[in-house]
Amino acid sequence: MSNWNQKYKYDLPSTFASSKEINPLYLHYVLSSKGFACPDFKEGNTLFIGCGNGLSLSMHTACNSSHWKGIEFNPVSVNSAKRRAKQCHIAIDLCADDLEALAQRDDLPKFDLICVPAVWSWIAKEDQERLIDIISKHLNDGGVLFMSYNCTVGMINYESVRELLKLYDTTHHIDSLNDQERMMSLSKFLFPVVEKNAIFVCSQPDFSDRLIEANHNPKPFLSESLNTYWSMDHFSEVSKRLERADVGYVCSANSIDNLDNINLTKEQRDFLEPLLGTNLYEETRDFMVNQRSRFDIYIKGAVPLNPNEYLAEVSSHFITLMIDISGFDYVLEGNQGPVELDKSIYEPLLAILSDNSPKNIGAMIDAMLQHNAELNVTDIIEAINTLIFAGVCSLAQDPRTISEETLNQCLMLNINTINNFQEKETINLCSPLLQDLVTIDPMDAYMLRMVIANPNCNYLHIVEGLLTLNVQGVISINSQDGTVSEDQIIESATNLAQTFLENTLVTYKNLMLI
Repeated sequence: MSNWNQKYKYDLPSTFASSKEINPLYLHYVLSSKGFACPDFKEGNTLFIGCGNGLSLSMHTACNSSHWKGIEFNPVSVNSAKRRAKQCHIAIDLCADDLEALAQRDDLPKFDLICVPAVWSWIAKEDQERLIDIISKHLNDGGVLFMSYNCTVGMINYESVRELLKLYDTTHHIDSLNDQERMMSLSKFLFPVVEKNAIFVCSQPDFSDRLIEANHNPKPFLSESLNTYWSMDHFSEVSKRLERADVGYVCSANSIDNLDNINLTKEQRDFLEPLLGTNLYEETRDFMVNQRSRFDIYIKGAVPLNPNEYLAEVSSHFITLMIDISGFDYVLEGNQGPVELDKSIYEPLLAILSDNSPKNIGAMIDAMLQHNAELNVTDIIEAINTLIFAGVCSLAQDPRTISEETLNQCLMLNINTINNFQEKETINLCSPLLQDLVTIDPMDAYMLRMVIANPNCNYLHIVEGLLTLNVQGVISINSQDGTVSEDQIIESATNLAQTFLENTLVTYKNLMLI
């Protein structure tokens, strides 16, 4: 039995998830928008601690000119990641050190970026201290630390549920149960408990929905609920402990936390404003929004940008549209309900982006000022920030700087994923334009398989392929009203194929997925 199996019952949550918060393009923009200098990640070193199944590590290795080094504690995940990378001809730098061994290594370089997603809250206290040692020893001056963890305010009620689940699992389950069987058994026990506990339901109103989702995708829920270690922290506690590594908190990497104009009332924003930049601000805001997880950015010696540097940094970035704006109603849904966007600013901004090609923010600001000289640069940047953090747009690479080698490596990674994905598996493809993973619908993945097998296929080929998969029971095609007559199935398959070829495939090609 390996040291991993002795120490952990389940993989850490990061094994099954990838977040844009570790994307250097995104991190750089967040820091720029908050007025802080950022290292040039393109030529430096990045350390990714807890990289799980290696998909994110492979993607970033393929997309970035910087050197990425991955550390994963589970040797099975390491071997699986190396096998996939070898199939895609991607040379990843990945090892199976635990934190104790990593803290003792003297052969590692200094890193400009250290990413620790979904690790802190699922390791022992002594390993948290080792993690701080590693950051102190290996983060460059001016370097950036990204770390996510469970926040006490929003997770305090979940602690009792976790203990209940662990006790039930220990007393009712055997090790030979697979994840799906274990999850179904936990759900049968927990659903009636939740239904009879109105107090818990009030504190976690979406828990039943999360439980239903967990039955479709059990691994993340089980790793959160049954992992050997689990903790939650207040922001002030974590930031205090990280002072030993000489890093200071600068801002949140979480998109929602950067949309206060959408998610907080004016009264809440006014109350918080005098506290900005203090621990009390972060703790009070966490309390206001019932924060479950924090996604924090720290810097070792943060340098504020002066106004000219700030404008130059923000203006240097590129963004691209991520939605179909033909149906966009200029309303965003926030924590306090729907918020209407000012069309006088947002409509011309989206018009600039409407051809779905990446646009330089500086050029967009100039175009907006030419369109309306009365506009304020600050308001334009705030609107761009809102589009980015709301997911309407995404940070993008200047397409002229993407090498042929990067395109080919990402293509091989995507083809491997499309040709080998399993049923109910989350399908993530690598976009060299976004330098990030893009989650796609399984039905689209099946149609992409057809396109890869026959690049010249038309919608009739796609329809025929979908009907064959439907007959084989691989997919299920129903009409809009749920009936399944042969003519209606053919009509639905035809609509799926046409939408895919005319719209979805165009988007995927714009994102350079294939």
